[in-house]
Amino acid sequence: MSEQGCAYYTLLVLTGPERGTMWQDVRAAGEGVVPFEFLDSTARVTFAEWYTHWLTRAERVAWQTPEA
Repeated sequence: MSEQGCAYYTLLVLTGPERGTMWQDVRAAGEGVVPFEFLDSTARVTFAEWYTHWLTRAERVAWQTPEA
């Protein structure tokens, strides 16, 4: 589970037919628990895809220089 803030969470399914896919708990917004999707696709996102995306973004942010 990964906490996104504002009572939103990203979840990894560990068992069953959706095993290995990422989901979002957005019950705080009244939307329930829904599959995680990248903006350009409706395909299920695996943990490896999600982690690679997160890591790439984190690295990009870490290398940005602060504005003066």
